[in-house]
Parts: sequence; structure tokens; C-alpha cells
Amino acid sequence: MRLLNDMPDGEFNEGTFELRLPGPGRADDRARALARLVASGVDKDDPAGEACADSFIAVFSVHLLRKHPSVKDPGPSQFSGGLSPGTWRRVNDFIHGHLGEALSLQRMAAVARLSSSHFARAFRESTGNSPHRYVVACRLARARKLIIDTFMPLAEVAKACGFSSNSHLTATMRQAWGVTPTDLRRQR
Repeated sequence: MRLLNDMPDGEFNEGTFELRLPGPGRADDRARALARLVASGVDKDDPAGEACADSFIAVFSVHLLRKHPSVKDPGPSQFSGGLSPGTWRRVNDFIHGHLGEALSLQRMAAVARLSSSHFARAFRESTGNSPHRYVVACRLARARKLIIDTFMPLAEVAKACGFSSNSHLTATMRQAWGVTPTDLRRQR
């Protein structure tokens, strides 16, 4: 990575890129050929061998990062503006206390004592998510906990978490996590 960080213009900055290699059974023939060049260029008896190897390694590394890059998750962000800490606690407590009910934007904005449009904008600034997306994530987290920790029927879990039906819970969970409530229950 040292070679890549020293490249001009910081094209591959360690803070923004990471390497994600293809999974098993997915060959990268060009990378394989470049790796052979790197191996053949290393000759300890040749004074130019080290410089040659460094050049091959740089070309190989650039190929890998261009062919298999992934933008790193920047981690938690510090948002400026948004909801005040007290308002955020009030809204978050309200959301978690009413997950089984309809949580409209207007209801949440009323708890924050803001207009709907101002609340939606401030909420997104504070959390990085829309209010709806945040509520769905909270509902899924609670559903997961109930599915794993209790023997409550899945239809009751769905209702307790604010989903209109068991199939709505199943579709949402499958879309978000790639598993179904039944899969989770089997895994516990």
C-alpha cells in the first residue's frame, strides 16, 4: 500500500479505497499474468532487479485497484446542524416506544416541534438517513430480537414491530438482509 499512497494526485488513498478481491472461482487472468511478471522480474543478483520489481508491483497494484476497487465505509460521520441532542433523544425514544404503530412524518415532526419538511431535513442531517428508512431499520432490529429471543408467532412479531403482515415483514427483511424471519428462527 505504501507504493499506492505515494502515487501522484493520491489516486489511491488508503483512507478512501480498499481492495476487494474476487471470490473463489473468479479468475483475473490479467492479474495472474502481471503477478508472473513480478515474480520473473525479481533477480537478487541483478542491480536493476529491485527497481524492476518495484515497477511491476506498482503496475500490478494499480491493476488490482482499478479492476477490484471498493470505496471504504467512512464510518460514523459527524453531522453539523440537524436535531439538537435533546430533540434527537425525544424523537428516538418516541420512535422506539411506538414501533408497533403507524409512525408518520407528521407525528414524528410534532414530537420534535418542527414542521414536517424542516424535521425531515434535520433528521437526515443528524442521522444520515431519512426518517422512514430509520424507522424501518428499527423495526427490523426489534423483529430480529423477538424472533431470536422469543417463541412469539411470526405474525405477532410482525404486528408488534409495525409491519402490516407477516409477508410484509418477510419481504422487508429479505430485501434488507437477504434472510427471512423463518431463516433467523432456525439459526437460533
